Amino acid sequence: MPLASINATPAQASMVALFTGLKSTSAFPITRKTPGRKWGASGEMIEKTVERRQKRMIKNKESTTQSRSRKQAYTNELENKVSRLEEGNVRLKKKGFVSCEYSNTPRYYDGRYWTMWKLPMFGCTDASQVLAELEEAKKAYPNAFVKIIRFDNKRQVQCISFIAYKPENY
Repeated sequence: MPLASINATPAQASMVALFTGLKSTSAFPITRKTPGRKWGASGEMIEKTVERRQKRMIKNKESTTQSRSRKQAYTNELENKVSRLEEGNVRLKKKGFVSCEYSNTPRYYDGRYWTMWKLPMFGCTDASQVLAELEEAKKAYPNAFVKIIRFDNKRQVQCISFIAYKPENY
């Protein structure tokens, strides 16, 4: 009787079959729903996606247009500056060159250099003393500007400065 072969020895009964792998998932279709989305007819979801895509494309075009207009405005501004510089060069060529004749006194063309009148008035607390010095400087140099500068002796910085006298012919 062939059924006798079903009876196996204890060693054969403890043998385990080899692992052959997982079953294919294509046989079990699973539909997943994304949370927050409402699924109606399949066409509705596609229409919403197309709508969003079109809006995004329009926004991208607007952004590109704005960027191009900014670049164009910047380019126009640079062109205007360059043309003004060129006009200035033409005018300078017509007038001639800017030159400085020899002088014993150092000159700064940006107006930072001022000759000091006498010594600084350290500890001066009376305004009448400053005004007297101003009048004396005006008499000595009637064609010069007179500038008053106030320094802070603790922080050692300039607090205030102003032109106290301008020449009449200026």
